[in-house]
Amino acid sequence: ITLAMRYCSAWPAILAVFVCVVPVRAESLQQHLNFLEALREQEYFEYAQLYLDGLGRRTDLPAEMRQLIPFERAVTMIEQARTLTSPQDQTVLYDRARKLLAQFVKDAPNHPKSAEANSQRGRILQGQARVEIWESRSPANKDRKGSLQESARQLVTEARGIFQSAHDGYQKAWKAFPTYIDKNQDKQKYELRRQAEARYMMAQYNLARGTYDEAQTYDRHSEPYKKLLTEASKQFEQIHTR
Repeated sequence: ITLAMRYCSAWPAILAVFVCVVPVRAESLQQHLNFLEALREQEYFEYAQLYLDGLGRRTDLPAEMRQLIPFERAVTMIEQARTLTSPQDQTVLYDRARKLLAQFVKDAPNHPKSAEANSQRGRILQGQARVEIWESRSPANKDRKGSLQESARQLVTEARGIFQSAHDGYQKAWKAFPTYIDKNQDKQKYELRRQAEARYMMAQYNLARGTYDEAQTYDRHSEPYKKLLTEASKQFEQIHTR
């Protein structure tokens, strides 16, 4: 136990040394992103933010990586929020993440991660809508149930607008590829098409999930609830049968 505690307490120092001594060359950018992802996977969210702080202070940091800092901060906050049980704490992190993503898209609209940032904004709105839904079902919020449900519907609608735009863009990108690509003859093009298809499928899933979430903003067994739940079921089925 003592050894484990010492190891954990040494993390900030390890991070500081890593950020200060490892050169940020173009070929090492992915290594830094992979390291951040590893920290998030282990739920070391505070250390991930410290790591980003260190990168931000570096004078040799390439512009591409500097542009990504708000995006990576937001992703860290989103993943941290998903581990929390307090709706209030989740809302605080979601709000901060959404502002950072908006800043990133504004500052770097043509960045390859810009589309993903918009999708993350949509997922944040979905997450906030679910918080409102959970709150509306609490006996302690009986008097606010209607307003919480309406607030959740507005968030779902806003998220749907973002996801629909992403869906249309991803669909266009996917359809731009040939129907058949020989993997052995053109491995790179085959992989790009596979990635485009995965993004398109995820966009469809996000829209279907939005319909499901909207159903949850109504009282169970009510007509709007049943209608939207049936619609969501059909949308999910269409995704799996394509």
